[in-house]
Amino acid sequence: MYSNSLHFKLALLAMVFIMAFGYSEPLAPSHIKKIEKELKQLWPEKDVKFELYLIDDNDSQIAESIGIEEVYSLEADGNQMGFMVYFKVASKFDVFDLALFYDTNLLIKSMKVLEYREDHGGEVGSNRWLKQFVGLGKDDAIRLNDDIQGISGATISCESATKGAKDITVFINKLIKDE
Repeated sequence: MYSNSLHFKLALLAMVFIMAFGYSEPLAPSHIKKIEKELKQLWPEKDVKFELYLIDDNDSQIAESIGIEEVYSLEADGNQMGFMVYFKVASKFDVFDLALFYDTNLLIKSMKVLEYREDHGGEVGSNRWLKQFVGLGKDDAIRLNDDIQGISGATISCESATKGAKDITVFINKLIKDE
């Protein structure tokens, strides 16, 4: 009886801590490998590193509401190269993890699906679909069937990823430019 009561109290304490101070899931080793590979493709001549970008409490609440887990500053040789946002969006039955890469003008340089957890709709991670986001910024519509064409059989995932890209692009512009 004592053990169950203790476990309940610890679980409750953990929930209170998470709710009070927020929680973001750290990058999995498999995500880090995909991110490092993408950074080498985006800036082949540079050794681009990513470092956590700290967000204040007000912006943190907004970030959390749109699925952002973390924002990273991208730097090489002491120079700002851009930013990366690690975020999650809904698919039909689960969520999937993505990364948006921005240049210094805060235009999308690349979007990558880091982990897709559904049996169907994985085409949302194809380079052919994701390259539609390249070059888009906060002033672009970034809407399904406008700037972005959907994928039959992956409608929910396409809608979620597209809306996430738009919301995050608007957010990152406000975050960085209001700094």
